[in-house]
Amino acid sequence: MKRLLYSILAISLTASTVMAQCDADYDFGEISWGVYPDAAQGESFEPGVVQHDYYDVMHILVPSSAQDIVATLPPIPLDSMILTGITFTHTETMVEYQPEEIGLEYACNNNGDLPNSCALLGSQQYCMAIQGVPTVPGMYQMSLEVTGWFSNGVDQMSYPTSFDNFSMNIQCNLIDSIVSTSGNSENEEVGSIDLTIVDGLSDVTFEWYNQFNDMIASTEDLEAAPGTYYLIMSGDGCTSLFENIEIGDNAYDCLLEATYEITTTDEGEMQGVIDLTVTGANGDANCVWTNEDGIVISTNEDLENAGIGTYSVSIIDEAGCVFELSNLIITLGVDEMQAAVVWSMLPNPANNILTISSPQTGVKDIIIRDIQGRIVYSSTFSNSEKLNVNEWDGGFYFVTVSTTNVQSTRRLVINK
Repeated sequence: MKRLLYSILAISLTASTVMAQCDADYDFGEISWGVYPDAAQGESFEPGVVQHDYYDVMHILVPSSAQDIVATLPPIPLDSMILTGITFTHTETMVEYQPEEIGLEYACNNNGDLPNSCALLGSQQYCMAIQGVPTVPGMYQMSLEVTGWFSNGVDQMSYPTSFDNFSMNIQCNLIDSIVSTSGNSENEEVGSIDLTIVDGLSDVTFEWYNQFNDMIASTEDLEAAPGTYYLIMSGDGCTSLFENIEIGDNAYDCLLEATYEITTTDEGEMQGVIDLTVTGANGDANCVWTNEDGIVISTNEDLENAGIGTYSVSIIDEAGCVFELSNLIITLGVDEMQAAVVWSMLPNPANNILTISSPQTGVKDIIIRDIQGRIVYSSTFSNSEKLNVNEWDGGFYFVTVSTTNVQSTRRLVINK
């Protein structure tokens, strides 16, 4: 069984200052405050690649108490929390960078609750997008500088602090793809990891390590027993870490399956639910939910508190078996269906055929604009429209689907 684990696709970004607004749609479950990715749970931002487009989202469920920000503060209500800056510290050189110094920028979405988009009200959920074209490779520790505002009933007070230990790995442009072939521990059959490296590299070296941090090979490709490995690779004087590369185990029967039930939501609300039932797992199964932009929004089994949209889930058990469900659409309830246009756009990112579809009857208009506002495509459709985007320039586009009364716009990424 072969799995495509890693693929780097160059995207041409014609205007890096155009920021895509994130959606505060992460499912935090029953907790009262938190963040995703959560460094305390070993989570980190998605790795980036120098000179390649980068986009990821931090989700923030703001605390209700000042004591949740700093333990020494009194347990009084938190009015708001303002993100004042982000510092990236290169963990090898210890040089500190501002985001723009390494090709990145950030944008907060506080749903318009306060004039400063990075001012976040207590007890509310928001998000922050990190985007750009990274220019300086390395492993970074990220510090988020914030100021908490609270009142004792008489005076309004502020307290500056920082949240540290977030991490981001900006990799050198060394690898085009990684393909894994499973082994079989019962029959002592090894599997393999096959690299396709970027053309034209010189002075290339490889160091493969197992989960116990033992170096086991220095070849381009790896043959090894089922397990999880990481690679330290150098080329053209640039060194990067590639983590969590897995060789699956065919000794286990992959009987993993899942069924689901969808609960609709109301216009402007986050009441949608996708109730997942997982069967046939070897041990525990982990779920990763993503929205239509490919952004992780939950790691719970069931997706809750979701808005109108199209969702996907990847399920993996302890034997490395994978089961995926896509195009799971949360729509409006029956009474609300005629008040909004409901549609999906897959895949996103796209590089060949893009399908835009809608479960609603009636004719709908499609208009697609590039990041400079120029119309690159327009058409009408009833239920489904297929577009060949193979010849389109890589980058960001904005797709608007409209009916006579309402319209909806979403971001599209074309990979090249």
